[in-house]
Amino acid sequence: MLPIFRQISRMALLLLLLEQSAQAAPIDYHLQPEHGAHACHPVLTEQDGPVSYYRYVCDQSDWQWEANPIRLQADFPVPPSLSRRIQFWRRIYTQFHANEWVLHHADYPEVIFESVRFDGKSVNAGLSGHEKRQLEKRRRHYKNLLKTLAKTKLSMQDLSPELKTIAIKMSHISDKNKYQKAIRSLRLQRGQFEYIERGLAMAAPYLSHVEAAFSEEGLAPELARLAFVESSFNLKAYSKVGAAGVYQLMPFVAKHYMRISHRIDERRDPIKSAHVAARILAQNYQLLRDWPLAITAYNHGAFGLKRGMQRTGASDLGELIERDQRAAFGFASKNFYAGFLAINWTVEQAIRFFPKLEQTAPLRFEEQSLPKSESLGSIAKRSQNTVVSLLALNPDLQPGSRPGALRLPKGYRIKLPLAAVEEPLAFEQPVHIPSSSDL
Repeated sequence: MLPIFRQISRMALLLLLLEQSAQAAPIDYHLQPEHGAHACHPVLTEQDGPVSYYRYVCDQSDWQWEANPIRLQADFPVPPSLSRRIQFWRRIYTQFHANEWVLHHADYPEVIFESVRFDGKSVNAGLSGHEKRQLEKRRRHYKNLLKTLAKTKLSMQDLSPELKTIAIKMSHISDKNKYQKAIRSLRLQRGQFEYIERGLAMAAPYLSHVEAAFSEEGLAPELARLAFVESSFNLKAYSKVGAAGVYQLMPFVAKHYMRISHRIDERRDPIKSAHVAARILAQNYQLLRDWPLAITAYNHGAFGLKRGMQRTGASDLGELIERDQRAAFGFASKNFYAGFLAINWTVEQAIRFFPKLEQTAPLRFEEQSLPKSESLGSIAKRSQNTVVSLLALNPDLQPGSRPGALRLPKGYRIKLPLAAVEEPLAFEQPVHIPSSSDL
């Protein structure tokens, strides 16, 4: 087993947690609602057939409000510099739809220049060549506006409405070269509303179980919601680099904890993978002794993050984001913790933002460890279940064309429906969920 992944003692972890919690009084989990009746909002500026262009407008007071401290659980502190980032991801998850692309500043994501909506575009469809050209045209438009701002000597009052809107949204950035740098930092992010809505629906039967898994490992159950940041709780998620499951576990890590083969990949079981994700986070915390850093390390790697802290002299995640400009510490890593906090708030407010979500009861099952190798068909027969029902409860099984013939090894822990519970519903095959588009 690799040294970083050796299991730490439960007592050592609990002592670390108690040490940190003693340093800050517990506070309520809370994020403020939108500020005022005229909070930052999209305004339609142009429509070209099925394509609509929206400028994101904020007045000065609302933009200043965006930086207000956000109060969360004491275990998850919020560096003041991250408040605006959290508000950005909150909007991406709850306001911007999958047919919208948000043009924003990569280094200061809260600076949203425009959103472009393609009416009628399927949630699962990517961009066509023509749509990519349309977005690139808008990117050039804003590059030209930023060039104008970089050269102008006009006061805020004398700027055109479009230039003034940009100037207000970048007024909190103190860098004197901020407009020139923004020209090189324009990024497109796809809206996530439908993906999060679908993820919440798919997570409903599992969520109490994965939260319990984190609690059993001695961690806060809210950490289980990292699955939404990693995969939008897509049960079939599989990345180009080989990460799989709702927690996007890499094979070289997961193989020390679970079975990974052609027919059995336990990374695809949300409950089994939750235990592994919790252990990785616990080890990150043992090394970094700070939850914002430990959570970021789930994306970036604990040793790489520790080296970054030492290299930059940063004292917390906010300072590290500001100081570490290496490409290796990129957009995903810098925004992972903010996304986690925003998704926690989104889950807490799910009924408010996703009123169409149906209430789904948690899965009810019993788990058995096989005393010997046995076929799935044999297990179904002796437990008076169907192969289909067993596959629905055990998503880590990849049976091929003859499901009943799949042999499970000795020691495999299989979930069986409780006798008093009806056959579980087989989940609809989810599709790949794109998180963003960098054009």
